[in-house]
Amino acid sequence: MKKFLTIAAVAAFVFTLAAATYAVDFGASGLIRARTAVYENSNGWAAPGTANWDSTQSFVESRFRLQMKLTASEDLYGVVYFEGDSTAWGDVGAGRNQAGGWGAGHSDRAAVELKQFYIDFKIPGISEFAPTRLRAGTQWLAIRSHVFLGADGAGLRFFTEAGPIRVYLNWFKPAEMSFAKGDDTDLYAVRAVLALPDFPVTPGMFVAYWHGNEYPMNVANTAMEDADFYWIGVNADGKIGPASFKADFIYVDGKVKPNVATAANPELDYSAWLFYADASVPISMFTVGATFMYATGNDLSEVGASQDRDGYVIPPGSEANPVLGVVFWASAEHDGIDICGGSNGARTGNDTVQPRWYGGLWTVKGYASIKPLDWLKVTGFAMYIGDTVDNGNAIGNARTAAGLPEDDDYIGIEVGAIADIKIYKELVYSVGVGYLFAGDALDSWNAGTARNESPNDPWAIISQLLYKF
Repeated sequence: MKKFLTIAAVAAFVFTLAAATYAVDFGASGLIRARTAVYENSNGWAAPGTANWDSTQSFVESRFRLQMKLTASEDLYGVVYFEGDSTAWGDVGAGRNQAGGWGAGHSDRAAVELKQFYIDFKIPGISEFAPTRLRAGTQWLAIRSHVFLGADGAGLRFFTEAGPIRVYLNWFKPAEMSFAKGDDTDLYAVRAVLALPDFPVTPGMFVAYWHGNEYPMNVANTAMEDADFYWIGVNADGKIGPASFKADFIYVDGKVKPNVATAANPELDYSAWLFYADASVPISMFTVGATFMYATGNDLSEVGASQDRDGYVIPPGSEANPVLGVVFWASAEHDGIDICGGSNGARTGNDTVQPRWYGGLWTVKGYASIKPLDWLKVTGFAMYIGDTVDNGNAIGNARTAAGLPEDDDYIGIEVGAIADIKIYKELVYSVGVGYLFAGDALDSWNAGTARNESPNDPWAIISQLLYKF
């Protein structure tokens, strides 16, 4: 922390000097939060026979984010964005995400991360005909982040608009392992949005292309795999009468080709899709809504040197996350616990495409919120969660008597409630409670006892004190 304060003091001095010399306006925004969690059979999903199976766990953690914006004019500005985390109060480490330690030996050490730093400016000449900007550096790339892509990365974003049409062109570099050989990875994406004045619906579409000369990325790979993925998405946001809605359809096609395809390291052909829709309407004191999501799943019986992959996947390292619940899907809104994000490590990863919070799953959710007081909002929800994987399960790994994966369709029903209490305009205290009635698709194989085991019903209680500035 001392190191961060020193850096901040020097930065403040430099920014003040720059402001005085070059008339640069300095602005800061961000957040500070403290969060508690108590849960059972969540937060990554422990396997039977391990210490965390059917055990209640708890922790307290905190985070800060500080974004500094240096504005020369409406045509030019730069951003430097820091983040610091404690994985849990009482951290015993002294590095990344370990700011919650005790004493100068831990809490004062390097736990500050540089999330973003970029330049954003209007392009002269072109902007006389159509407003056009270029953003260069490490930045947040979000393309329909509730179902597809949200990640910090280094690259270029080109933005222009002609009348009601807005166009975003993106080139990002997820990996550059060696300057001397072709082992890099590139992401290209174009997104278009049609925003007609006085028209209640805003349609859009995007095309993204991921090319990896070495795959998995960031891994020394003797098999020299080559990966190509294409995502095509169409979407619409809007409000018709009192009802608001959001809808997405995304198709992904891809291929991973090793140098020599074998059953242990096969060539993989991807073809999958996702559909997502959410709609809500105010009724008297309430807001009532429903959410539906369906993402295709893999056929786990595929074997051989060439295999098909029918499960929906998103780009490596994406932090995209649907706001759906507290227990099964971590809510990006309230930073909840989640089961499907972990799944014994099978659904997470920063170096390959992953089903993450989507592939092999479907859900239908109903919710209602009420704001009886200016300082209080309460939301309740219930949702059914199903499995779309064939010849196996997306989360659990139960086996049949013949030793083959069980194929179950019912993951569970989650119910929950979230209360948001506004203490000040900038300070909100939230409490979320969730309970999942577990289905057969969450059963897991216990290698120690050579039998399937059903977990205790997962649940979570989360609270969060959030100051935004």
